[in-house]
Amino acid sequence: VVGRPEAEAKAMLAAAQTPVSPWTNYQGHAQLPDRLLQAVCVGCVLSTTPSPGTPVAPGTQVNIAVRRE
Repeated sequence: VVGRPEAEAKAMLAAAQTPVSPWTNYQGHAQLPDRLLQAVCVGCVLSTTPSPGTPVAPGTQVNIAVRRE
């Protein structure tokens, strides 16, 4: 879901039975260098915890970080 718009990413995770944490980590220039922010569009997912590709059991909560600016 990294790189996808926030709503789309949340829908994909819900479809995979991996609920998204009710807390979203919005990050911008104050938290990350430009080179990392340039990797995704504003409003798109920067990262997830557990990290992408990590096998998880259905029902495992996923935390997402979203680019805010």
